[in-house]
Parts: sequence; structure tokens; C-alpha cells
Amino acid sequence: MKKNIKTSQLKRQLQADEKELEAIAQGNTSEDINVLMLEQQERIKDFQTLYNLAQKHQQLTSGSGFFSVFRRKEPPNHDADVLSIELEKLKQEIKREENIKRALDEKIVMESLLKKMAADRVHLVDGKPCPLCGALQHPYAKHPPAVSNSKQALIDQKAKIRMLIEKATNTGLKISVAQKQSEKIRPSKRSYSR
Repeated sequence: MKKNIKTSQLKRQLQADEKELEAIAQGNTSEDINVLMLEQQERIKDFQTLYNLAQKHQQLTSGSGFFSVFRRKEPPNHDADVLSIELEKLKQEIKREENIKRALDEKIVMESLLKKMAADRVHLVDGKPCPLCGALQHPYAKHPPAVSNSKQALIDQKAKIRMLIEKATNTGLKISVAQKQSEKIRPSKRSYSR
């Protein structure tokens, strides 16, 4: 008798927990929730990159800490022309990497479509027209394509692009510092020549 009461209590608790999970999921599948979790991790990485970039910018434009006020600032010795060439190479590399990212995005869409339509492959019979396209031959019914997981590759690619963008931004800052230095040096040379 006690076991039946305990079992019925556990069943009611299980039903209540299932309803609570459905309310939390709001109609999303576990795959949707995993995708959202991956996107959230990407946002966190983006924020960390932005924070690191802000710290590097602060170090380039000013000293760090209280005692940096008392130190003599040595101007960095950068050649604006060399840095401009490097920046152009970085921009080209970023474009190439973004093309790879777009290809990975398309691959992920295709993989999700393959997963979604895998259950419908059993309905394809050679000689019988496909309900979707009308084809009589169905090579994917006999030999389905291998489904891989390109999500991690996309995450790695996004991290690589973020790193390249950060490097390009730092190079742009160095170029502006070098240009300011060369502008300061030119007027001082003119004043000595008079």
C-alpha cells in the first residue's frame, strides 16, 4: 500500500516537473537550446575579445597604473608604411576567413536539413516519383550522405576571425600613433632649420 502511494506521488511529481520543463523550453527542442547555448558562449567570447581590445587600446594610448604618470613615455617607433601594408594583408586574410565562415554556415544549414529529412528517406522507392522533386531515382535512399558536425569548426573559425580583427585594429592604432609621431617630428625639424 505504501509503495502504491509513493509511486503515485512520484508520478504526480514527474508530471509536474515535465510541465515545468515544457514551460521553460517554450516549445524549443533540445537541439534549439543547445544552439542557443553555443550562441551565448560566442557572445561571451566576443565580449572577452572586446574587453581585451579595450585594455590593449588603453595600454597603447596611455600608461597603465598610477606610477605611469611619473615615467617618461617613450614614443613607439613604428613605420606607418610598413604597418599599412601589414594592415592591408590582414584585411585580405579577414575576407578569406569570412568566406570560409559563410561556407561553414551553409554547411550547418545543410546538415540540419539532412538530419530533418533523414526520417523521410524510408518513403523513397526507386521507380516511384519523389513527392518533393518528382525524381524516379533516389541515390540518397540507398547511400545517405555522411552527416558531420560543423558547429565546432564554425566556432573555431569565428574565434580566428575575432583574433584577426583584433590584430587589424591594433595595427590601425599603431598606424595612427606613427602618423601622429611623424607629424610632431616634421614641425620640430622645420623650426630648427630657420
